[in-house]
Amino acid sequence: MRNHLVIVLISLLTTIFTFSQSTCEKATDMVATIHKFHYDAKPIDSSFQLLFIEILLDKSDPYGLFFSAEDVRELKNQSQYLAEDLEGNSCVFYDKFYSILKSRVSYSKAHLEQISNQTFSLIENDSITIDNGKYFVSKFKVEHRWKKWLQYLTVKTIDGDEVTSTELDSVYRAVLSREQCRLESYFNNNSLDKKISELYLSSVANTFDPHTNYFSSDSKESFYEGLSDESLSFGFDLDRNERGQLIVSSIVPGGAAWLSNKINEGIILSAVIANDNIRDFSCIRYDEAMNFLNSSDLNSAKFIFEMENGVLDTISLSKTVVSVQENIVRSFLLKDSTSTIGYIYLPSFYTSENEFGISTNGCSADISRELIRLKKEGIEGLIIDVRSNGGGHMLEAINLIGIFIDYGALGIIDSRDTQPSLIKDMNRGLIYRGPLTIMIDEFSASASEFFAVTLQDYNRALVVGSTSYGKSTAQTVLPIESHRYLSPSLMDFEPKDFVKLTVSRFYRVNGDTYQRNGVVPDIIFPSIFDGLETGENSSSTAILANHIDKETYFKTRLTLPREEVKNRYEARKANNTYFDLVKSVSSLYKEYWESTTFPIGLNSKNIHRVAYLDEFEKFGEYSISAPYSVNNPSYLAGYSDRLDSEKEINASAMESIMLDQGIVEAYLVTKDLINIKNNK
Repeated sequence: MRNHLVIVLISLLTTIFTFSQSTCEKATDMVATIHKFHYDAKPIDSSFQLLFIEILLDKSDPYGLFFSAEDVRELKNQSQYLAEDLEGNSCVFYDKFYSILKSRVSYSKAHLEQISNQTFSLIENDSITIDNGKYFVSKFKVEHRWKKWLQYLTVKTIDGDEVTSTELDSVYRAVLSREQCRLESYFNNNSLDKKISELYLSSVANTFDPHTNYFSSDSKESFYEGLSDESLSFGFDLDRNERGQLIVSSIVPGGAAWLSNKINEGIILSAVIANDNIRDFSCIRYDEAMNFLNSSDLNSAKFIFEMENGVLDTISLSKTVVSVQENIVRSFLLKDSTSTIGYIYLPSFYTSENEFGISTNGCSADISRELIRLKKEGIEGLIIDVRSNGGGHMLEAINLIGIFIDYGALGIIDSRDTQPSLIKDMNRGLIYRGPLTIMIDEFSASASEFFAVTLQDYNRALVVGSTSYGKSTAQTVLPIESHRYLSPSLMDFEPKDFVKLTVSRFYRVNGDTYQRNGVVPDIIFPSIFDGLETGENSSSTAILANHIDKETYFKTRLTLPREEVKNRYEARKANNTYFDLVKSVSSLYKEYWESTTFPIGLNSKNIHRVAYLDEFEKFGEYSISAPYSVNNPSYLAGYSDRLDSEKEINASAMESIMLDQGIVEAYLVTKDLINIKNNK
């Protein structure tokens, strides 16, 4: 018996050693590639170690359920070996991190199984502190921490409703089951080992800057798919219900699931049969499920759903090409009795490539076509909405700027080991010359910021909204082994691991930067996020702002009546109760967002949450009266004859435009530009 135990122990230790060595080798390769190609790679010193630990704890245990305070002290102490690990000389820190986290997750899983048969007992007059990987209890209090966590989730689910003891126990059982399922998913298909490895690798990468990250093959595929306007898909999205089961959360109009006429929102995905293998989805991690379904290796499968009546049904689906709705340009006409203004929503700077990998079509070409059509409709002004546009292909942003500027320097790019160079619009001529308003917000980033700030600097457009995200860096994706080769194209194997890393910075045409600072609108609209630290400036690892000296010979002959338009806006704002409501909501939201301690008593209330939600309810009930009608351009007048899916998307978009106070304000600002131009 003793010999058997020794063999098992040796086998277990060998497994751990082999996997950790593989992860450490990946980390060494990744860091070497980062140091070779990154724009401004940090040294692996004590400051790096502190940032790394902060990020690792936040990613690994944001709720403080696995690690004890003693574990955290041990990990911080072991981080002194991080530099040697990343140089390939050892694997001390990762082995310790792997051992502790796997042990603690396993312990938590066993603990939840143990208490699943116990009666739920309510903790009175207590609270729980949750601080994104910054709050941990002693090892003697971890089980009590789990008890408080389960009660917190239970109370949050009930949300102040009157419940019987039986109903309370039922909710608690559902919460417990969901947490058990979450932990169980870590042990399916060696998921926990993969998860720990990815936590470590992504934390190392993120310590260089928030946009440098580790990619597996699947995550790299998903990243590039997100930059395209089309993708192969089964046509439905997943989410978890209150019991932790994966359910169909939405169905893509016109996709495979839609066309099957058998799949409804809310049904449970139990399993998938692919290549004669059954994949159990009852306790699978969400990201693992999505990576499996989105894999390019999977084009058709049989899906076993639990329908509304509890009956299992098997439905065969094959992927079809669907438009990525988040990457589709839409244009509309906003009309009143005197004016017609074009409105274009651009959610990302997407592109499309042909079979040879050459960009053949993208958002700049799509908007060019829309503008030609809108001009035929007689538009007097134009609004381009890049709110929540996280960026995308910078070349598309450059090409889009060229539609509105005749010729000249647009900005400056600075890359590692090269002199700063000018970004130019090389194509003479433009498509649209009229009044132009650009809408941005806190989530407009990267390419959308470059687009907005360049047209602002040229006095070509008035920028309205909230100060933007503040990301003026560009990234590329390389195999982690790239440091070994003169060029990744010389690799004699198919890489499986990648790093997205920052390789250059963009500057305004005058050498200033919007890095961390964001693009400041000419006219600032109140936002519910006012007062919160958002965007690049909220990241402790973000690259710092600076100025660059480069002669650009920039000069614009264009002028904008900024002050006059701003004065008209301020006059309207003084009588607008909507703005007062936004300010009130933003103040309460800030207090709620910054809360870290939450009551867990059955009848207790989170005063910050209650106050915010009460005010937000007023915000949602506010009646917005748009001074325009929303119309499709004449070339889309046949929507009544189109597919139901297209009509549904179109109707939803038109309704959103009518109910968006930001668009209303942008419309009025554009009207001011038109009237001032016409001396009105």
